[in-house]
Amino acid sequence: MAGNFPPMISAIQKLRQRARLEQDHSQEVHMLWGLIAAQIALGQLQEASTCCQELQQLITSLHIPAPLVAYPSLFQAQLAYARNQLEVAQRAALEAIQKAAPFQYMDILMGAYEVLVHASIARGELSKALQVLNEMEGVNQAADIPLFQPWIEGLRSSLWLAQGNLASAADWAEHTPYRQEALTGSVYSREGTYLTLVHVDLAQQKYQQALQLLAALLESAEQVSRVGSMVSVLALQVAALQVLGSTQEALLVLARLLPLAEPEGYLRPFLDAGEPMQQVLQAWFCQEQEAVAPRLSTYAQTIFKAFASEQRQSEMETSASLISSGHPHALSPSTEPGLEPLTPREQEVLCLLAEGATNQEIAERLVISLTTVKKHVSSLFLKLAAENRTHAVARARELALL
Repeated sequence: MAGNFPPMISAIQKLRQRARLEQDHSQEVHMLWGLIAAQIALGQLQEASTCCQELQQLITSLHIPAPLVAYPSLFQAQLAYARNQLEVAQRAALEAIQKAAPFQYMDILMGAYEVLVHASIARGELSKALQVLNEMEGVNQAADIPLFQPWIEGLRSSLWLAQGNLASAADWAEHTPYRQEALTGSVYSREGTYLTLVHVDLAQQKYQQALQLLAALLESAEQVSRVGSMVSVLALQVAALQVLGSTQEALLVLARLLPLAEPEGYLRPFLDAGEPMQQVLQAWFCQEQEAVAPRLSTYAQTIFKAFASEQRQSEMETSASLISSGHPHALSPSTEPGLEPLTPREQEVLCLLAEGATNQEIAERLVISLTTVKKHVSSLFLKLAAENRTHAVARARELALL
């Protein structure tokens, strides 16, 4: 409950070893679900995935009854959401709810509902998110457990933001007591609610207030090495600094964030940080990259592609909606395709084009051949649907690539 998971993992590992020696596999099931929950909080997604498979195998072989049988589905939902596998997350969350609902097992139910709401919002399924949220609130009211009320309030505010209802979200943020709690000593069980407060602050352009809350949350997470929390907090710090106009500071935070998030394959915290994160990633690509590990460059490109994919999906859904409504300005998705993501090298070439560098200067700056530069420039013209350098730079600025 305090969010201090390293000693918890140590204790569980000892108990698990004892259970194995005694061949008490039923007891090991109880150890594993606690271990996985701690691993996810600590940002150890790969290890959590492995343990989740072990848990599923034990549950199947031992014929463990419900509701414990729902734990693997809950963890699969949480892991899939963190990696932006939204359909998988939704499906697994629904499975967890179906398995746990007859027993009113609240920690599984509330965790699964939370993932389902977030995933539905991320996919633009706002009506579905509202339906799930109302169901979640009804279940919690019947159980009368105050612990989960902040979760519900935070999720409802997130939905208001997605709906464009800033007034309701701002009113909640102004009157909630949770902000002061976070600043005076973060309560881990309410961390998601605190992060929602940050999103509301950013939407209201209260950037310094957002950064103050993020600093408190980051300090709390750092004290106990809770990397899962640090990834989410740092991603929002990048966004807050960028909208404040502090791109260089945002780049420094991003340089810390990428090595933390890359080994575990996090995607959603970056996407949830929104367009400011995309802008900082673009600036990161434009920096000198010689000292950057290739895996980080590849990872950053994966994040950038995820942004492009999400944008294409949003455009297609908007166009489909306009077409179905007979809107006179509706465009078929095929007539306005999403931008094919630029490679890291193309990002660098684009930045130098914007500076007015010649092909020869670009070749010297990037230490590549003139032929290679020409290939990259041609590829940029094709991807940006541009006729020349000036047009390419103008198109890039229109698309917020510069």
